[in-house]
Amino acid sequence: MAGCRRRRRCPRTCRWPRRGTEPARRGPPRRPPDPNSSGVDGERLRAVIDDTQPDPAWRQRLAEALREALSLSISARRELLARWRREDPALADALQSQLDAIGDLADEVDDTLGPATQAPFPPSRPAQGDTLFGTGPGQEAADDPGPPAAATGDRIGAWRLLHRLGAGGMGEVWLAERDDGLYAAQAAIKLLRGDVAGSGLVARFERERALLARLTHPGIARLLDAGVDQGWPFLVIEHVPGRTLSRHVRAAALPVAARVRLLLAVARAVAYAHAQLVLHRDLKPANVIVTPEAEPKLLDFGVATLLDDAGQADQALTRQVGRRVTVGYAAPEQVLGGPMGTAVDVHALGVMLYELLSGALPYARPGDDRVAIEHALLHTEPVRPTRVDPQVVPDDGPGVPPDVERARGDLEAVAAKAMRKRPAERYASVEALIDDLEAWLAHRPVSVRRDDWRHRGRLWLRRNAVFASAGALVVASLVGGLAVALWQAGRAQDAARQSDRVTRYLGELLAAGNPDRHGGRPPTVLQLLDRSRTEVEQRFGDDPGTHARLLEVLVDTYRDLNRYDIAIPLAERLIAVADGAWGPDDPRSLEARMRLARIYVSQGSPDKVLAIAEPLRARWAALHGAESFEQANLLYLLGIGQSRVGRLVDAEATLAEAQRLVDRLYRPDEFEHLFFANYVHGLRVAQERLGDAEAVLRSNEPRWATAGPTYARFVLVLRRNLLAVQAMRAHYDGVEARAQALMADMDALLGRGNDMTAGLRLMLASLLSDLGRDADAAEALRRNEAELAAAGVVHAAQRVPVAARRLSAQVLAGEPLPAPEFDALLDTLQGSDVVSGPARVQAAMALMRAALVAGDDARAARALGLARADPVLRTADALHSQVDQLEGQLQRARGQLDAALSLVQARVDHLARAPDPPPLARWTAQLDLAVVLHARGDAGAGAALAAADALRPSALPAGHSLNAMRRELSALPPEAARRAGLGRL
Repeated sequence: MAGCRRRRRCPRTCRWPRRGTEPARRGPPRRPPDPNSSGVDGERLRAVIDDTQPDPAWRQRLAEALREALSLSISARRELLARWRREDPALADALQSQLDAIGDLADEVDDTLGPATQAPFPPSRPAQGDTLFGTGPGQEAADDPGPPAAATGDRIGAWRLLHRLGAGGMGEVWLAERDDGLYAAQAAIKLLRGDVAGSGLVARFERERALLARLTHPGIARLLDAGVDQGWPFLVIEHVPGRTLSRHVRAAALPVAARVRLLLAVARAVAYAHAQLVLHRDLKPANVIVTPEAEPKLLDFGVATLLDDAGQADQALTRQVGRRVTVGYAAPEQVLGGPMGTAVDVHALGVMLYELLSGALPYARPGDDRVAIEHALLHTEPVRPTRVDPQVVPDDGPGVPPDVERARGDLEAVAAKAMRKRPAERYASVEALIDDLEAWLAHRPVSVRRDDWRHRGRLWLRRNAVFASAGALVVASLVGGLAVALWQAGRAQDAARQSDRVTRYLGELLAAGNPDRHGGRPPTVLQLLDRSRTEVEQRFGDDPGTHARLLEVLVDTYRDLNRYDIAIPLAERLIAVADGAWGPDDPRSLEARMRLARIYVSQGSPDKVLAIAEPLRARWAALHGAESFEQANLLYLLGIGQSRVGRLVDAEATLAEAQRLVDRLYRPDEFEHLFFANYVHGLRVAQERLGDAEAVLRSNEPRWATAGPTYARFVLVLRRNLLAVQAMRAHYDGVEARAQALMADMDALLGRGNDMTAGLRLMLASLLSDLGRDADAAEALRRNEAELAAAGVVHAAQRVPVAARRLSAQVLAGEPLPAPEFDALLDTLQGSDVVSGPARVQAAMALMRAALVAGDDARAARALGLARADPVLRTADALHSQVDQLEGQLQRARGQLDAALSLVQARVDHLARAPDPPPLARWTAQLDLAVVLHARGDAGAGAALAAADALRPSALPAGHSLNAMRRELSALPPEAARRAGLGRL
């Protein structure tokens, strides 16, 4: 960039670098911009035009028309196209095609970024003194953006820019490719103007990053990354191939019902974001891409949220952003600079519905400028969609549906309610709008016209009074049908009322985050949620619909924070509320059960996952479709549950079915494939194919670093799983240090006391025990317990397994057995099913080891009985063989050497059959067998001991505690060998 080019027009407060003050930039040298250009790269423009016709004069006319079009606003561009269609239809068609090819047509990119200006681009880099997304102290934002921000070949972060997709008043959007050698991928990068927000956006950006990472919805384009490169703020967003909503609808000439279904999908994505306390505030067809599979994806959640902080403190920012939205879809409060809430998104969805039904915007007509549109929005009412004059329908909109008359009546009323001037008079929430659209598709009454239904019912009774006296059965039948209609209308009314209460409550919760109410310091998300958790039952206990919706928000949020101790009882309460209000077969009750199953997967209770998910399989497919995203997620739950309880054949078949769905529903470059790969890894671990399990994770490892905040939590899971499988394979080098670093990352993202860190510390303790460092293992587990207690975690599913492992480690380290605590833990495991399946068996085995080491055979037998009683041992062969080995040690201590030999031999045989089992397990099992044979005085003891020596993992330290036992074994008399290595092998 050569500097500011406005010369005399440039005010002293201009924030763009003047000539001679340009910051250094990476990438190739920039050619001076062509003052006659409209911002389109000249070579690209010529390449587009040269392929059209061989006539040079015709190509010149097209080039001039294209340059003119690209310099115009949206409405003026439409007028230009209309004029050329009258004067030269062939040139008009070519001009439309070239605009499409460049990707800069108003309804796709110009709308995305805001109205174009004469110089619609931000600077190369912010000038000195600028702050992120804002101006420096004492500076004002410039009205005129300035020269282009970047050039083809520039590198932003790890991405190299390929070509510009578009530009507008807010900045530029570029298609970019990954350029750090890790993997090949493309994404859309938005470079923002520095004057679009206040100077406090840096703090808000950091604070909201974790919130944005929770927007994991198939209908929302993912925010992959965000940062600052040499002072230049940028966003990396999932690149979604396809066409904008308007283009897709127009090209396919879709009927009304198909258009409503597309808008419904968009509305569900918006409702999901609202449930996560995220508002969009710039909804429009240009921000919706319909993929080649006809699935709509919503764009620009990240930018809208970052630029429109929900607090009331930044009114200047609110007004500024309100001026930057596309005015045709703006709500009155956006134009007036007032407070913005969920009603803004409701209004925009209403405008989109109106446009899809009529082909035109409600307040904008070709040729209108912003002032005219704003005046119409604030002071007039739109005509009904079915009465829109075809002459005002723009060619670049969605077009009029072929069956437009179907929109008459109910859909017109729905659109009108969503677009009402006063926010309080619109739908109380997006969910209420969704309810009415679904009702229309299902041929049920919509809530907004319920009075019409009552009125029609009274008219019917008046008209048919003679039939009422002549035929009671007929009247009863018809009145019964009328009653059903009235009941349906009442149910829609209830849904709207519930949505209103949910919206008001969430608004109160957002308002409670005002720092002024907390001594100037904003509360954490957990503090707000904890307050909500204590209030919901009291305030909404008499309203099951509202109660259930708020419980859903709380359950999902606590699950995402890995606070299963809170999420599980909330999910159980949600099921009870749904069953009591609507019955166990209602879709809302089924979804409540699925929420609990998802928590149990993460928390490690596969038996409970299967108990919930398997009975739901047929009903879930009937509800959502056999080839749906929801069905794929159910198969994930079933597959991992079956893997963990040892139903390996079933798991293989389930995940194979899931693989077919994933391949059909997702593109190869989508992150969903990494989710699926993690489930495959889990199956390979259960199959004791550890090398294959590690290979599955390694194959996707290059993508972890670039996953972005949306998948930050899941990447932590992948890193943990890789460390775990490396430790199981006895690849100990560097694992401990990486585990410590990973725990710090988990706590930074999820807060102390989260279940993910607790699980990793359990894994670290196992690693330390494997290395013979039992005292260090005990200390790690004590710290785990302390952090759980500090975070207020009391749920037995998290507390008891940690306590059992800690007790075992401290006894292995030489401390005496704390008998009262041992008995209390065992009683908890026996008296409750909160800890169940593999987790309960493993906790029982940890207690059994402690008792064996302490020589307390009676308590060891009690722990063994608990482990043997768990139904999971019927299918989990690997876990069963571990219990066999411990029981063999107990039988050896009792002198039952034949039984001991049979049990330990079963464990050795199982590991010998396994494709790639843990090396440490093979060594200790073989060493255990040698001890049994020596205690029996068997001649094969020497050969068994030599076999054990050959299996010893080379990475184990020389001072391992079992080394001394191994050296002393040959000198021990058979009687003394009965207690050698008990609980340690």
